[in-house]
Amino acid sequence: MHTHLSLNAVASDVCVAPQLSPVDMAELARLGFKSVVNNRPDFEGGADQPTSASIEAAALAAGLVYRFLPVNGMYQSPEEIAAFGQLMAELPHPVLCFCRPGARSGHKIAALSPSVMLAVHVLEPAPRDVSPAWPRPWAHHLAIR
Repeated sequence: MHTHLSLNAVASDVCVAPQLSPVDMAELARLGFKSVVNNRPDFEGGADQPTSASIEAAALAAGLVYRFLPVNGMYQSPEEIAAFGQLMAELPHPVLCFCRPGARSGHKIAALSPSVMLAVHVLEPAPRDVSPAWPRPWAHHLAIR
């Protein structure tokens, strides 16, 4: 499947993305995602940034599980990283995490301890072969690095 969204696979069933809008939630559901984690604080980018509440409403309407875990772009505390690990363990996968550029979501995944990463299958490398036989419809267009 093709999509206009900029998605970056960081594990076999976890992707990160830059800022998403409420309209994007239906596209994520169409691509097969089950959960969305918003790591960007409301109004960090000014009044034009969609609020967590508006994105959550659209996510729920699209059948997605939504969680809001806002963190600073420059620093994530050990408690925030632990809370993120808990979300990764509890949420249905595949999961899409987003923030302004997608970097802080990726950093939180990288900051998880190896035991937590293994428990939530984040240590499993992102697949290199994204052939049609691979059962994740959103994978066909990813530029997996």
